[in-house]
Parts: sequence; C-alpha cells; structure tokens
Amino acid sequence: MKTRIVIQPQDTLKSPICVTIEEPGTVPGWRKLHSDDDRDTSDLWTVLVVPGIDATARWLHLPTRNEAQARAAARMQLEDELALGAEELHLALGPLEKDGHRLAVAVSRERIRAWIEEARRYGLSPDVLIPDHLALHEPTNEETIAAEMADGTVVVRGARMAFSCDRDLVPMLLKDKGAIQYDQIAAGHLIAQGALKPAVNLLQGEFAVRRRGRLLDSNQTRIALLAGLLLASPVLMNLGQALQLHVSAQGLRTESAAVAASVLPDGISQGTLAQDSVPVLQERLRQLDLASGGGSAGRVAKFFSALESIPDIQIEGLTMAGGGVLRASLRHATAADLDRLSGTLRKNVIEMRVETSRQEAGQIVSDVRLGGGP
Repeated sequence: MKTRIVIQPQDTLKSPICVTIEEPGTVPGWRKLHSDDDRDTSDLWTVLVVPGIDATARWLHLPTRNEAQARAAARMQLEDELALGAEELHLALGPLEKDGHRLAVAVSRERIRAWIEEARRYGLSPDVLIPDHLALHEPTNEETIAAEMADGTVVVRGARMAFSCDRDLVPMLLKDKGAIQYDQIAAGHLIAQGALKPAVNLLQGEFAVRRRGRLLDSNQTRIALLAGLLLASPVLMNLGQALQLHVSAQGLRTESAAVAASVLPDGISQGTLAQDSVPVLQERLRQLDLASGGGSAGRVAKFFSALESIPDIQIEGLTMAGGGVLRASLRHATAADLDRLSGTLRKNVIEMRVETSRQEAGQIVSDVRLGGGP
C-alpha cells in the first residue's frame, strides 16, 4: 500500500504539504495539499505529521507489561510536569524497550481534536498521527540532529530526546551538545523516511484507529445500519441481555459457593454461608488479606488485574481515601464495560460502586469507589 506523508503547519491559514511514497527509499517532491483535491484515498496509508511544539515527549521507566498500570504510572509522572489536568491530558505510549523504558507523549485532547478536524477539511482520515520531532529517526549513536522546518521551527532528535522549538532557542537548549544541522529540503526527506516507521502513534485510546485503518466515526453507513437493527429489534435485544445476565448470575452464584467452601474455616457452617454469604466472605478475606500483608495494596493489585482483562477500560486516575477506600476515574465505551469490571471484582469480594458518570468525547468517564462502607 502506498503511504502519504502530510505535514500540518502550525499556522492553520497555510496549506499542508504532502508527498506520496510508493517505494521505501524514494521521496518524490513535496506539494501543497488543497481542499478540492481528489479525495479517493482508499488505497493510501496516511501519516499526519503535526507540530511537535504542542507535544511533550519523555522516555519513562515503565517496566510493567500491564498497559493499564503503565499508563497510570506515566500519567502520575507527567501530570506533575505539565499544566494539564487529568481530563485534558491525552497520553500515547510507545513500545516497551529492553531496559524497561517507554516513550510517552503528552498532548491536550483539544489539540488532537483540532488536528483531526483540520485534516478532515482536506479530506484526510489519518491512520497515524505523529509529532514532527518524533518523525525523525533516533540517531544510532550519541549524535543529535536539528532540522529546520518550513515555518522556521527546528525539530531536534537525539538519544531519548525529541522536541521542537524556535530557531533562536536551539543553542540554549542543546548547550554543549553539538548538533548536526539540516536545511528545509533535507528535513523534508528525513521526516518522510522516518514517518514510514513512526516511533509512536498519537491515535490511541479514544482516538484509536479501527477497521482497516479508519477512525471509528468514519464508517457512517455501517453505524447507521447497526443503529437501524437495534431500533428494529428492541425485544430481541432485551431478551438476549436478560438471558445473558441470568446465565452469568447463575455461574457467579455457583462459583462463589465453590470459592467460599475453599476459604472459609471449618467452624462456619454451610447454613451460615447460604444465609449471609457476602459479609462472611468479606470478613474472611479481610482477615486473610491482613495476615498475608495485603490490605489496600492487595486491593490495588486485584483492581489492576481486573482492568487488564477488560482492554476497553482505560484508567484516568487512582487515589487512596481513608479507611482503605480506593477511588478511580475510568474511561470506557459502554455501561456494559463497568458491569464486566464489577463482576470480575466481585469474584475477589471487592465491591465497586459508581459515584458519577459523564459523557466526554464520545465515551463515558465514570468515577468509582472500591471497598469501604456505604
């Protein structure tokens, strides 16, 4: 598949420039992109290079392979550095490196939306969104490269270092590091080559690309068809959901009885278990948890383990309140995602209650409470 590289300028009054690459290693001339260009791009893989001055890149030590835990740890580190609240911050992670580091890029959600909306003006539906400084390849040695863009900004790439800045700031920011300088023509060639193997894709989480590399909301026909089917079959849908819930409840009840029998001491009768199983199990778990050095730490571990089994839920924040109560902010697509999480936690005798929910960017953000009293 051919790849089209599009560089979006900082000044939205100026037109983007683009180049279409059919064979790696060859970069034809760049041209201006116009809003009335042919929009049949079904055979093109589109990489949108955006101004890196709005995207902060850091390499953080995140050795865990659990994606939810890595994102939560990265957020905690970057929120202290950036003037962005949890609701504004969009975080994209690169692959896990051998020494446990990962590239983390932080940018405001509003900027992501603006870039995507600007691209749509030109008929673009990007498959990859990458800051200009990360479109450059990381040097294989200790060298640092600085390339000047058409708008006068300079993109800098070094060993685990990437940023964009004004030309006048380059000497001060690099200080004693000698940088190999590239002019605008060479910069265009470097970015075109580097964008073929991007270090990270900002289209993650709520902006993730689905179905043959197109944004979720681009396939309007299919969405309309699914909506029509749902409207035409409410009775079947309700019956199916009821049956699924009934089967799940029966399975949970059977599994709970088996788990209870394995953890309750001999002094507690099955009659007591049948009459008031939840308080008995909760008390028993609390005793076992404390005896094994668990407590709140154990609850956090079980929470992240449950999140790992439900990839459609992204954790936005986690705090510890008094009495061992956990409060978390979760981003998810449907209410069913929270039901699945609640069911998984209930198997570990952790009660989850939803305190607030709100719509945000086509998804649901819910604040939940785990453990503690009512």
